[in-house]
Amino acid sequence: MNQEFKRIIAVIGRAAVPFLCCAVLFAIPLATLIADTRVELPQENVTELLQEAALLGSVLIFFAAGVKKPQARAGLFLVAGFFTVLFIREFDAWFDFISRSFWVGLEAVFLAALAWVLRKEPLSSYRIGLEEVVDSKAFITIAVGVATVLVFSRLFGSGFLWSYYLEGRPHVLAKRVVEEGTELFGYLMILAGSILFALNRKR
Repeated sequence: MNQEFKRIIAVIGRAAVPFLCCAVLFAIPLATLIADTRVELPQENVTELLQEAALLGSVLIFFAAGVKKPQARAGLFLVAGFFTVLFIREFDAWFDFISRSFWVGLEAVFLAALAWVLRKEPLSSYRIGLEEVVDSKAFITIAVGVATVLVFSRLFGSGFLWSYYLEGRPHVLAKRVVEEGTELFGYLMILAGSILFALNRKR
């Protein structure tokens, strides 16, 4: 086989892998939303459980990265801390049984603990860690995931928007499906970016 032809096949293969990964990321939220109609769980649903699992995976990846690289620990722990704050917020429905604002207090305790852990870290540790994340090839994937969760899912899933298209109760259901589905996609993007970040660090 011609050497150039082999190289073309290799390039197509490299292009196919990210395409297939993206296709899976798009398909998972749809599959879980369908599962939610068939599986009844107390308080949460399959989509929300998968959101929390994806976030937890990202948290663990960045905390582990910080432990393995002391000179970048502070910056990597900050990223892990940000995802931990999102993770705690996802459990607000459970914490509401205790108090409507219990999750806020829990996040304050976590942030205080994180500040205590990082109290002796030099500024260079923050810079090196943050640079390692921002300059990595995985950062754009993580950034898209965060923007999807914090901006797109909120805007596209707003009841104000859907009330224009669906009258009465159905718009509430549409809002929930759209918001939860896009949130899950965002969290999966964050997890995918976190995994890419971890893999690139090992090379």
